[in-house]
Amino acid sequence: MRVKLLAAAIAGSLVAGGALAADLPAPKSPPAYRASPPVWSWTGCSIGANAGYGWRSDRAYDLELSTGAGSDTAGGFAGGGQIGCDYQTSAWVFGVQGMFDGTSLEGRHLYPGSATETLKFGTTWLATETGRIGYVIAPQALLYLRGGLAETSVSYKDDDPSVSATSPYFGTASATRVGGTIGGGLEYAFTRNWSAFVEYDYAGFGGHDTTLTYTAPNPANATPYAYRETHDFQSLLVGLNFRFGWDASPPPVAARY
Repeated sequence: MRVKLLAAAIAGSLVAGGALAADLPAPKSPPAYRASPPVWSWTGCSIGANAGYGWRSDRAYDLELSTGAGSDTAGGFAGGGQIGCDYQTSAWVFGVQGMFDGTSLEGRHLYPGSATETLKFGTTWLATETGRIGYVIAPQALLYLRGGLAETSVSYKDDDPSVSATSPYFGTASATRVGGTIGGGLEYAFTRNWSAFVEYDYAGFGGHDTTLTYTAPNPANATPYAYRETHDFQSLLVGLNFRFGWDASPPPVAARY
């Protein structure tokens, strides 16, 4: 009898244990592996091209007569290329850049009080060497300022084709001027190696004394004549950069179970 009771108790235990085991949750499989997104960095170098609109102004002062000689402005296409390098630390980016843009701008105005004498001022190219400081407002968007040196090639003309006791005459001069530039813009990296930007720049060259050389049928009208020229240059550019040496690889990720 005792043996029968013991056997019944063991059987009941096995049945209850099986029911409890059926209620336990099944073991979970490990989570699927997920790679971290790329870490965008502006550290590296770039080379690219730009194009846009440039405009300049010129003010002339007659050094011989100690009087203003009028002013003019001109605007048109400007474009060229740039090369630079950047280094990012935290959200700040520090870099250097060189830019060269060609243009063909020529303004002209009549000498005040004259109906025939025309002063002309032209710009053929502009180069800048600048430092750059930027702040990353989004991983792939950089707001920046840049400033430094600027050089430009300029030409001057003073023509009066009328016939009088002091004309006709035709005067010319050319020079490379050195000044300063400041500007800023927004650059966006839309792939690992390509970025685009929009930028405004101002370059000022101060006043420079310029002596023009003249030709004239009457040698008395062919003597050199001096003006003081004050000019500046502004531009609004869009551009494209190819970036290399740019760390955009994801960091190592350990799978978690």
